[in-house]
Amino acid sequence: LTSPWDLEIDVVNGKIYWTEDIPTGGNIKRANLSDGSNVEPIVTGISGGALGVAVDPLRSKLFYTVFGTGAVFSANLDGTNAAQISGLSAIADIDVDYITGRIYTIDYGSDQLAKSDADGNNKIFITGTNGLFIEYADVTTPTITNILRQNPSGTNAFVGGTAVFRVFFSEPMLNVDVTDFELATGGAHTTGTLSITPVGTVKTLWDVRVSNIAGTGTLNLNIAASHDLIDTRGNPFA
Repeated sequence: LTSPWDLEIDVVNGKIYWTEDIPTGGNIKRANLSDGSNVEPIVTGISGGALGVAVDPLRSKLFYTVFGTGAVFSANLDGTNAAQISGLSAIADIDVDYITGRIYTIDYGSDQLAKSDADGNNKIFITGTNGLFIEYADVTTPTITNILRQNPSGTNAFVGGTAVFRVFFSEPMLNVDVTDFELATGGAHTTGTLSITPVGTVKTLWDVRVSNIAGTGTLNLNIAASHDLIDTRGNPFA
């Protein structure tokens, strides 16, 4: 590596990003997280060098700061369509809250930590402590806040029919598939075929469809005893 400064882990897409502070033309590069292979220069020739880097994989956004000027840029995850964010200056490092999409920045001009919308608007200073680098910490265990049946709207589902349950997670989730859910067994029960789709792009809501319903009894949807559900920072579902 040449003059590396900051790095960012993207567990959603399995990538690691880093900056290179080269005054004659800094770079943003990325590689495979598993073994460092497939190194790609995605933004090159940054005048003044590159300092901080952050990614928002749920919204497919890359953020980076310029060491010489403190300017902040946003781009696609592959570095294309880079544009400076107005209203942010003298910034050292940057990070993203995946759930809200808001960005946190270290403002070395005023020696403060701030947060703002991803476009730089609604900036709020939240501490008076100076610093250089920041990492948004998430150690919260994800949970399910609710499971609500979407249809049928009446009381009963019928043999051969379909029922859809909407699962509300407390935050965006990864590795969600049909093997993570099961229908209750034992006693009078029903059976069916499960399929699952996300609702929207942020991956907090998922619709579980039960088709080919058979049997008589209560249709219960449960989390499977064995699952690999994690949030976007790698915290396992409990």
